Amino acid sequence: MKSQSRKFAVLPLVAAMAIALSGCGGSSSSSSGSVTLSGTAVDGYLVGSEVCVDDNADGVVDAGETCTASATDATGDFSVTATATAPVIIRGGSDATTGLVFEGELTAPAGSTMITPLTTVMQALMLSESDPKSEADALAAVQAMFNLGATDITAVDPMSDVNLYARSVIAHTVMERISESVA
Repeated sequence: MKSQSRKFAVLPLVAAMAIALSGCGGSSSSSSGSVTLSGTAVDGYLVGSEVCVDDNADGVVDAGETCTASATDATGDFSVTATATAPVIIRGGSDATTGLVFEGELTAPAGSTMITPLTTVMQALMLSESDPKSEADALAAVQAMFNLGATDITAVDPMSDVNLYARSVIAHTVMERISESVA
């Protein structure tokens, strides 16, 4: 039986999509020089995903940045230790509901408790080389792009909100299609 997977590249492709469309507190605790970054990886709950701390917030896992293999549990939850509050990048694993392998990456701004396709679009807007947005402006742009009202996509679990889930699926599909078109 052939293994099915979902694959897409993230920030460079999503940035282009987000910039085109944008026109129209995460849990952390500190002790002895380190912080614990906690959250949930959701594109369906992602199980067994690697969680990387993007210390320099450039959207890329660089040499020396901490990655913890198989860090997400059956509900996508993770808790990793870092030297400072920073964005996280989620890679690999599988969807707990469908069993499909997740070969892409998701990310979110520092302090987010939800890491989803929507937060990935938000982070791409913040990292855009041509028109970088502040966190507040990026959140507002994603809320407008996906007709989300005032929903805080960095804190609300899309699996518990049918409207947010539908928008997250749309964001995932758009990222996947962009990735396929440039591959």
